[in-house]
Parts: sequence; C-alpha cells; structure tokens
Amino acid sequence: MLYAKGFGNHEKDIQIIRSLGANGVVLGALNEKNEISRPYLEELLSVCEGLEITFHRAIDDTHDPVISAEMLAQYPEITTILTSGGHGDFPSRMKTIQQMKRVCGDIAILVGSGLNKDNILSIHSELHTGHYHFGTAVRKNNSIIEGVALEKAKEIVNLLKK
Repeated sequence: MLYAKGFGNHEKDIQIIRSLGANGVVLGALNEKNEISRPYLEELLSVCEGLEITFHRAIDDTHDPVISAEMLAQYPEITTILTSGGHGDFPSRMKTIQQMKRVCGDIAILVGSGLNKDNILSIHSELHTGHYHFGTAVRKNNSIIEGVALEKAKEIVNLLKK
C-alpha cells in the first residue's frame, strides 16, 4: 500500500513494489488542502504502467468525494477506489457511495471501513458494488495486528453467495 499525502519519493517505492512482482498498488495523493493533487497523482501514475491502481480512502478526506471520484474517472489507469463514502452518519455515506458509483465510469468501488457479518447483506443490497474490504471483522479477536480468521472470512463469503 502506498498512501502519499503530500509530496515525497514514492516513485521509488512503486518501482520496488513492481520489482517484487506485485500486481498493483494502493495510493492516495492529497495536497495540504485535502484536494487530490493532480500533478502528484500524474507523477505517480507515470511509474505505475502495467500495475492495477487503487485510489486509497484518502478520497474520504477530500471536501467532496463525489467530485473527487468524477475527477479520478479521467484517469483510465485507476481501476478501483477504496472508500467508506467520506465522513458522517451511515445513511449519508451510503448515499455518497451511490453517487460516486454514478460518476466514476468504469472504476470499481471497493467499499471499506466498518464492514462485518452483521451489516454486509444490507450494505450489499443497497450498494451492489460487489467489492468489499474487510479489516478487523475477519481477523482473530477482531485485532488489527492478528492474522485473518479463515472461518470468519468464509462466513462472510457464504453470506454474500446466497
């Protein structure tokens, strides 16, 4: 994962990731005003040729994730946006994700943050993205530092298959 807030030497990080055989990178490029930094994003994209590119939840920190998603749609290199729909209450975030889906063209929306076995079916039925990012909900003891609990992951997969 590469999360670039501001400027730095992340191009070298991408080259290292590529040399290790990774198939993609996760990045976010915001300026000090929490806007997507187009110049820096373009600089990063120039070294990502052949890699799948996911724009990180940095989009949630922008002033308007919908406008930001529309702007990202101008970059065919970006295949996925990882988002929780910004900040705020759950219903407004779901509405934001639906709006993001409408404006981002062929970019897949990967919904993340707070997903678990108790809410995934309602989120899936509302958003229909088919792409979900689970964190502690599938980890041993719901810990950010412990490994994935295979039985928890299987339970969620089986819920979605029904």
